[in-house]
Amino acid sequence: MITIITICAIVAGAIGIPVTVETSYYDPFLCTQGTDYAHTTNCYDPNVWWMMGGGIADAREWYGAAVACPPEFGIGTMFVIDQGTWGLSNGTYKCMDRGSAIVYQDKVILLDLLRRSPVVREKIPALMYMPNDGICTQTYTPRTPRLNRADKEN
Repeated sequence: MITIITICAIVAGAIGIPVTVETSYYDPFLCTQGTDYAHTTNCYDPNVWWMMGGGIADAREWYGAAVACPPEFGIGTMFVIDQGTWGLSNGTYKCMDRGSAIVYQDKVILLDLLRRSPVVREKIPALMYMPNDGICTQTYTPRTPRLNRADKEN
């Protein structure tokens, strides 16, 4: 099995626009874990839970590097967050998805971070970069297979 890790960075010399963001998180994998609203709210179709942005990206390759952002901001817009509580939401993220509750209101950009674990929902300063100001690279690494109980006992 292969693990795909995506890392986003800002191109040298790019100038960020100071913005205020409100962070939240989503994990579309939860759609495969139940049929109630708490699970299915994270994706459009549990059968293809990994599809983001109308099918432009595979969420399995973008955990920790993608956000759902309001439609006012183009796909590819980058956000750098470095003042999150306990650093939970810190990172460089690329807008790769949308969401019906993801809005730009009162000069605050709601960003839904694609993550496996929750972040503190808070309003914090961030820097926004235009789509051509950032670059994301993917690294493919073999995943170490898990040992089952029988393997451990032998």
